[in-house]
Amino acid sequence: MSDDSHIWSEIYALDSKIKECNEAKTGIQYIKNSCSSKKDSWRTSFDKLAADSDLYEVKRTDIFEGNMANELGNKVTEAINQVNGGIAQSEALESALDSQIKKLNQTIERLYSERASLVRQLD
Repeated sequence: MSDDSHIWSEIYALDSKIKECNEAKTGIQYIKNSCSSKKDSWRTSFDKLAADSDLYEVKRTDIFEGNMANELGNKVTEAINQVNGGIAQSEALESALDSQIKKLNQTIERLYSERASLVRQLD
């Protein structure tokens, strides 16, 4: 009977670890979904701007000429690079979060396997 109580305490401990892992996974998934949503919103807005030919034609007669056109051209290029960099960083973050979710899933599977082995010992 003592062996059974020891096994049950191990099962309860594993159940607690499984619960913690699932809660962590849920939190990470929420963050990943938020990141993906923001990134998609940036990309959509950026694609709309990128489709505007006026954005790239900064040197326009009687509107922007000379030094002003050059400064605007530099600022537009800088802004485009920053947006692209932000999108790339958010994609890297998504990938890292996916990796963490996969590791948690592996841990959860291992814990369930250990739990099943303990339950079999009770029979």
